[in-house]
Amino acid sequence: MAGPTRGAGSTFAAPIVTRSVEKYQTAPMDDGDFSSRDWTIDYELVGSLAGLMCLDQPELDFAASDAPVSHKELARHGRQQFPIVLGSMAVAVNLDGIEKDGIKLTGPVLADIYLGKIKSWVDPAIRAVNPDIAFSRPGDRRRHAQGRFGDHLYSSRGICRPSARNGRRPMVRIL
Repeated sequence: MAGPTRGAGSTFAAPIVTRSVEKYQTAPMDDGDFSSRDWTIDYELVGSLAGLMCLDQPELDFAASDAPVSHKELARHGRQQFPIVLGSMAVAVNLDGIEKDGIKLTGPVLADIYLGKIKSWVDPAIRAVNPDIAFSRPGDRRRHAQGRFGDHLYSSRGICRPSARNGRRPMVRIL
């Protein structure tokens, strides 16, 4: 009996990986009615970077990453990559007293939030695109996350790269 195929990595891709594993493990063999319990795949949700780092261990057969690996890095390790899932990200805002769809955030404003230049809802740039909203400083709370892989990488790249004012490395900042 063969051991399971082992993978690790992206939490973003986990739903499609999980569904694919379920389908694979119950698929009939040779177009018949027989499937084998020997066909098992174990996938650990450890994040893109951790999955790629674990791929150097002989116990791991594959890794899933939100961010593509460079051609140079793939060639160096004799690896290949292919897309398995496409997705999108959204910016969500939940502020007391603000109606659903009531706040506007432009591309440059979002870039400045992600770059850490805007740190408060009372910032003049936010007020300029939301003149009818009375933001108050006491309710300001900021959550911070940063990363160079996975969802953080794509939100930072997608929002900050197009910004003409991108003078520093992207860092995800959520007000």
